Amino acid sequence: MSNLGKPMVENENDPEKVCENDSLSDNLAYIDNVFVVMSGKGGVGKSTMATNLAVDLAHQGSMVGLLDVNIHDPNIAKMLKLENQQVMVDNGRIIPPLAMPNLKVMSMAFLLEDPDTPVIWRNPVKMEGNGKPFVLERFESAI
Repeated sequence: MSNLGKPMVENENDPEKVCENDSLSDNLAYIDNVFVVMSGKGGVGKSTMATNLAVDLAHQGSMVGLLDVNIHDPNIAKMLKLENQQVMVDNGRIIPPLAMPNLKVMSMAFLLEDPDTPVIWRNPVKMEGNGKPFVLERFESAI
């Protein structure tokens, strides 16, 4: 059972946290299907599989959002030849690049100044106090 879209607050009396989770729930309400491609091992083709699935669904006419949550080696942007793209921000909402008709992509790669510079993440940045992943918190409205 997924916790996506359900309040994830430690203190339900904290108005800031409740408002934050309401916004996440509102954004996730527009998503009909979620596919998660994951593995406990690196180098098995997770990004390739996710990219091919997203492109195929977009070709079939589905509106698709691809969120590259690989924060250590985000390479979906490279696979889709979007390396030099930048995200736009409108009223505090991230507008992801369009890879092709029906396919929006959000990746940490778009936020790096130099794709060859390594990024070192510390645990408090990866996971916030309430357990919500950093990328979901920041990119909840992107796709």
